[in-house]
Amino acid sequence: MVKNITKKIITIGVVLIMAFSLLACRGKNYTEVETEDMVDCSLFHYFIARSWIGDPINLNNSDEAAIFDCSVDIGILDNFQNQNGKNVQVKSSEGFWWTPEEQRSGDEQIFVEVVLKLNSKILGYAVIEIYTNDQFGDNYYAKNIKSALFPKVNGKYQNITEKQVKKIIKKVIGENTL
Repeated sequence: MVKNITKKIITIGVVLIMAFSLLACRGKNYTEVETEDMVDCSLFHYFIARSWIGDPINLNNSDEAAIFDCSVDIGILDNFQNQNGKNVQVKSSEGFWWTPEEQRSGDEQIFVEVVLKLNSKILGYAVIEIYTNDQFGDNYYAKNIKSALFPKVNGKYQNITEKQVKKIIKKVIGENTL
């Protein structure tokens, strides 16, 4: 009788451990596909001496209803749709500009975080670095560090949470921080 109770307790314990393990891992399973088409920052150039912002950083997605939520810690984003600041929303096939809040030393790393959404679903993300190639920080350029989509699986959008995508973005930034 004691052996049966012990076996039941051990079995219940193993089942509980497996259940908790599955729940803990459930939120980490996703599929992402890197894409070069989402971000075009090839013509972006900000020149402080002229306050010239050049062409915008353009964001693209095949679904015109999708919105890009963009944020930055250093500098200001502007989509020229009466929206500027640390966070802006950009429609697909449109763009935004980055400008410094003040003269920078040129040795800081600046990253723009982008989350692509359609209604309440997160479809993808991008990390864009704003950098300068001179010691005074007079000229700024942008490069796409990584952009990726979370494709549909079995015809349905994946359930990616804000927390998951922020964690993914922070990891990409950490891998690219000097």
